[in-house]
Amino acid sequence: MKTKILLTLCTCFLFALATPAYAQTSTEDNKDDVTIKVKVQTSDGGYILGGMIGKDKEDDWNAVPTPNGINCLVRKFDACGAQEWEKNFGGSGFDEIESISQVSDGGYIVWAFTNSRNGDVTENHSALGAGSIWLVKLDSKGNIQWQKCLGERKSNTTGEFFKLTSDGGYLVLGETSLLRKIFTPKGYHLFVAKIDAKGNILWQKRLLVDKENMVTLNSLDETSNGEYVIKGSVSRSPENEEVIMKKYYHQTDGLKRQINWTITLNSDGSIKR
Repeated sequence: MKTKILLTLCTCFLFALATPAYAQTSTEDNKDDVTIKVKVQTSDGGYILGGMIGKDKEDDWNAVPTPNGINCLVRKFDACGAQEWEKNFGGSGFDEIESISQVSDGGYIVWAFTNSRNGDVTENHSALGAGSIWLVKLDSKGNIQWQKCLGERKSNTTGEFFKLTSDGGYLVLGETSLLRKIFTPKGYHLFVAKIDAKGNILWQKRLLVDKENMVTLNSLDETSNGEYVIKGSVSRSPENEEVIMKKYYHQTDGLKRQINWTITLNSDGSIKR
């Protein structure tokens, strides 16, 4: 047993001398137009890297999708740094990975943003030029098992927090803005959605916190009894200070220019009163 372990270590060492290790993978690869955003250690001692591949253009994320899309990129390396596989997926728009998590079946869940409406992306009902939260489930070899766009029709929805829940599902928290026309806000809301392990949307909610002030999301947690706790803050300007003070009764900071709030959701997504 000791001989086998020693041989494996020696093999990895010799391989590392001859090949650049995953730990030294550049965040930008101009030759391949690759940007690496996340690196996660896997249960087999290796790593999985996530990022984007494709020709980027200024303000491309909010442009009408073109044939030269930016796609999600995932690369899997073993414990010695040897690349096992590489996958890219998305459509002709802008597809950007936010995080990757390994799940209990040995596969991976990818949390991303997309404004594509073709290729691997289906049922994206966001406003033209806007986008949706995109979840992609990969098997252990990087093959897509299912994908799901989250967000309301004619809106722009972005994610801020993503959690694996105790029941094996997923919880996403972000912000959504309903649009009268492209990038003209009709109101900013929190967006939260619960998805089961098979990719079915159990529920999704749009929660209005404030119409006029900047809202900051601070945390998303699951309690031991299956409730979900969202914490954030809202900044208020002097001209509508009295209105905001009447609407919110939570703790304020020392400068009295920020109001901290907490929303607790039941397991079915309803607000706990």
